[in-house]
Amino acid sequence: MKKVIAAAVASLSIFALSGCAPSDTNSAYSALEYSCGTPNFGENAEQISLLADSKKSEVEFPTPLSSDEIETKILVEGDGPEIKGLQSISVDFIAYNGANNKLLQESNFTEGSATTLFLSSEGTPNFCTALSGVKGGSTVAVILPPKDAHNNQGIADFGMGPDDALVFVFKIDQVFLPRALGASQPASAGFPTVVTSTEGIPGVNIPKGDAPSEFKVANLINGNGDEIAEGDTVVVHYSGFLWNEGTQFDSSWENGQPAEFEVAEGSLISGFVKALVGQKVGSQVVAIIPPSEGYGDQGNDSIPANSTLVFVVDILGIK
Repeated sequence: MKKVIAAAVASLSIFALSGCAPSDTNSAYSALEYSCGTPNFGENAEQISLLADSKKSEVEFPTPLSSDEIETKILVEGDGPEIKGLQSISVDFIAYNGANNKLLQESNFTEGSATTLFLSSEGTPNFCTALSGVKGGSTVAVILPPKDAHNNQGIADFGMGPDDALVFVFKIDQVFLPRALGASQPASAGFPTVVTSTEGIPGVNIPKGDAPSEFKVANLINGNGDEIAEGDTVVVHYSGFLWNEGTQFDSSWENGQPAEFEVAEGSLISGFVKALVGQKVGSQVVAIIPPSEGYGDQGNDSIPANSTLVFVVDILGIK
């Protein structure tokens, strides 16, 4: 999975809905616009078919197989939420050389083997367009032309020539929310005011006065997805700010894609764990974390010692 996926998948970067969701959250999600256009269901991809009784969604196709543009074929249609773009998805995959049907790389198609991809129209190859509108639970085949697969350079380590296309099979295991979705809540007294840009990126206005000495958390949006338990692995967007200065020290939005981590002390500061445990997917929370539950008197990189922290977090899914 190293070079083919590094050259293709890794360059991309729900609600872990798992096929269903509360009706109000699902309605809000369904109303989102597609950010990457729609796939091209071309005649070349139509020649790809699943092998009978394959447990790994292996396929066969006539060779050589290529296309002038990215093509998609739905092999098995799922019943989960549609991919809208600008979001993470969890997939199992197989990669073939389109010139000779040679298997190049694959995941195990077992629990825990899925790879997380971030879908953006700026990604190369543009899997966002290839998978836009595809439902969670689906299995799809995608043809990546040589110009999209390896810029017509070939991949020598895999025996791929400059004119060879890549054929991917993706089994869409989970579709995660692109942003918090749910019921907006009134601002809580004593908390920073959160101001969101047109792109959905939050900033904060810090109240005047001393920082609170105790941990506090409030919901700006109440989601209706699954509830986070300690030890869960979550997909979130977040931004962190210093109370005293109001300056931002970290942001997954600024980094270009959601973050994924285990909700457990040792992996995260204790205040961040407290802010997430018990929250529901789809929620946006703002947390005030005192030094005792943050980085204490040691600080961390751009965070000075004894800093009170403010985090705004969109909870996008549980893996």
